[in-house]
Amino acid sequence: MSSWIRDYLYLPLAKVKIRGGSAGGIDIQFDAVKASVGVTGSLFLTWLIMGLWHGAAWTFALWGMWHAVFIFAYRLTSHLFDWLPDRAARIGGWGTTLAVVMLGWLPFRAPSLEATFALYARLLDLRSYRGLALRESFYLNVALLLLGMLALYWMTTTRNAVTENRWVRASADIGSLAVAVFVVFIFLRPISQFIYFQF
Repeated sequence: MSSWIRDYLYLPLAKVKIRGGSAGGIDIQFDAVKASVGVTGSLFLTWLIMGLWHGAAWTFALWGMWHAVFIFAYRLTSHLFDWLPDRAARIGGWGTTLAVVMLGWLPFRAPSLEATFALYARLLDLRSYRGLALRESFYLNVALLLLGMLALYWMTTTRNAVTENRWVRASADIGSLAVAVFVVFIFLRPISQFIYFQF
């Protein structure tokens, strides 16, 4: 669906020609066109339509606009981080993207805009994090899992005597799989309906 919307909605609206096939990405230099009103308008219109495709509600429109705003912000500010080493930029990008996308799912699942803003307000209320049990402290668990994933990434891409040791690598693999299985069982709950069957 994303590829179809990109090829048949976003690119025609932006009046951007595809050089070659669009499979696996497109060869576009956004630096030259990011200030263009047409390209920016196409970005927001495309995401609005994609949100409303999921349902005719303001929550889905907000979900679409959320993504459009952050993509636009990235296009405007990405050059500010050119001084970072490649690995730091990748890790920072992954962490930021994960946080933005996860926060973007709140309006997608919330029953109304009021509920969405109440959830965002609750996230910003630091007092609400006190006294949470393991099962309830979802965002803390997500942060810990992210740190673990970054540590595993570092271990698999760094070459030194410790990370090259097969026992260390085997222990890391077994430990990460055990944690993944543990987390699945902690948050496991019966799902009665696949979400896209609602649309």
